[in-house]
Amino acid sequence: MQRRLYTVIFCLIVFLIVASSVSFYFYLEVKKEMDQKNVQIFSPTEGKEVVLPFEIIGKARVFENVVTVDVSDRKGNILFKSFTMAGSPDVGKFGDFRSQVYSFNKIPEDGEVIVRAYYDSPKDGTPQDIFSVPIKIDLGKHSRLNIFYGNSIKGNLNDCQSVFVVERLTAKTQTPAAQALIMLFSGSFSLEETEAGYFSSIPAGVHLRAVNIDKKGTAKADFSRELNQGGGSCKVTAIRAQIENTLKQFETVKKVVIAVEGETETALQP
Repeated sequence: MQRRLYTVIFCLIVFLIVASSVSFYFYLEVKKEMDQKNVQIFSPTEGKEVVLPFEIIGKARVFENVVTVDVSDRKGNILFKSFTMAGSPDVGKFGDFRSQVYSFNKIPEDGEVIVRAYYDSPKDGTPQDIFSVPIKIDLGKHSRLNIFYGNSIKGNLNDCQSVFVVERLTAKTQTPAAQALIMLFSGSFSLEETEAGYFSSIPAGVHLRAVNIDKKGTAKADFSRELNQGGGSCKVTAIRAQIENTLKQFETVKKVVIAVEGETETALQP
């Protein structure tokens, strides 16, 4: 009887030691997680040299799982900005996020840029828990493209075909004409460009089906049906001007033919 009692006491002691150890382990793990920054970037790493496109990968536990990512030059000019979602399983838990950077809205003066991830305060929109990673961009491995847009400040609203150039930095490609049109349709502007009056007349949802340049210098660009949702004659003229000027930046292009779903006669009719 006494021996059995000792056995029970011994088992109870072992149980308490194990339970205490497990509890302490989980306490340390929870404390470790709570001590971590709410937003973290794993890739790219500090000082890494990258080329476009590259991916920003990290984890976050933020309000409504919305993470803001941006890239800026050393003067603070925003070159890229986007929003992504962290896959947090529950409130207060970390979730992974990733965001692809395809191009820059501005050309950095040198290859020194800063990648940031953070969340915007629900109270006043200010960035919170900013995680910054300085990296390098090899400018020699990228292409500079001219994209043409309307401008409500520089232009005359009565001149429907008035367009103005903005510069973009993107990955080098064997099909720069197609890349330029894709960037044109994205309609992505920096805050400074928006404040400076730049806008696009191209309808949302347009995508490029094909673009070919023949030996005579005629570029035939074929677009999805959304392009024909342009509106009146002035809007159609503005759309045509944006496409033609963007393509004519290339020396091989002398003439531009626009098609919608393969049809040229019905393309961009008011």
